[in-house]
This record gives sequence, C-alpha cells and structure tokens, in this order.
Amino acid sequence: MTAAVVFAAVRRPLSEHWVLQPWGRMLAGAAAGLLHGVGVDVAVTGDTLGKAGRSLSVSAECSGLELLALYTGLTLLYPVSWRWRVVGVAAGGFLLQAANLSRILGIFLLSDLTFFYAFHIFLWPAVLVVFTCVLWAGWAALASKSRRGDAGTAMIFRLPWTRMLVFCGCVGELLHENYTHMTMPPKDKM
Repeated sequence: MTAAVVFAAVRRPLSEHWVLQPWGRMLAGAAAGLLHGVGVDVAVTGDTLGKAGRSLSVSAECSGLELLALYTGLTLLYPVSWRWRVVGVAAGGFLLQAANLSRILGIFLLSDLTFFYAFHIFLWPAVLVVFTCVLWAGWAALASKSRRGDAGTAMIFRLPWTRMLVFCGCVGELLHENYTHMTMPPKDKM
C-alpha cells in the first residue's frame, strides 16, 4: 500500500515535470562531472550522457527518488526522536543518491552492451533495493538502541525485524511496479 501511494505521488505529471526531470538532469550533470574528473570524455545534453556513439538517458525512472521517498516516509514514521529522524533522512538520502549515482556511472561505463539489459533492469535495481533495506535497518537499529539507551546487546538481535520485512515488501512492490511500468508496451501499440 505504501509503495503504491509513493509511486502514485511521484508519478504525477506535475511531479515528473517539476521534480523528476530536473533531478535526472542534475544526476546526468553530476555523473558527467565525475567522469570528466577521472579523464573520461563525455558530453551531457539535458538528462543524456553521450560518449563515442553511446548514450544513456537519466530518465524519471533512474532518479532513485521513489526509493528515497519510501525510505524517507518510513524513517519519519519510525517511533524515535525527531533528531534521529532528521539524521536518518539526511544521511540516508545522501547515501541513497550516492549509490544511485554509482549505478548510473556503472551502467554508462559498461563496455559490453550484451549485459546492459541485465544490469540496467535486474542487477542494479536489486542492489539498490537491498542497499536501501540494509541502510534503513541499520538506521532503525541505531535509533532504537539510542531510544532504549542500552548498549549491552548485539545490534543484530535488536533490529526491528517486522518493520524491516514490511519495508522490504514495500520496496519490492515498488520495484515490481517500476519494472512493469518500464516494460509495458505503449497503449497505442496494444
């Protein structure tokens, strides 16, 4: 349910125009800057990276904002102090976008186009989902430990397993919806 609400809110035409498209252009610019920094000659036009006959468009689906919105929503709903929530959103947001930027760089630099589809559709999204789940579980464990004030028990036994499973289910549903959205044929072709 949460994933469907987040997906619907992010996929609204106004959100796509005012948030997702500019975010894609910003990510493409950041990727180009990092690639230029390591000596890779790449051109960026809007949200598209180009090099030697290859191009990669950083579209709305590549923004990573759906996972970030879901992570942020669950972090803000978690029953800890607002200080921990703000730290969780800021640190988690930074780390999620850094991981997403790594995904964009990895896909762009993939030299064997035979594996492009597998990396783009399956491997990297799965890596980001697992990373998001582990990141949130780690934050929730630290925040819960801080709330209780006990430091004697190993953190792994104090993880909020039920909430983590619900979060993973929401992220999995979001990934499924995103994949379905990307692979469905256009309505005029049906």
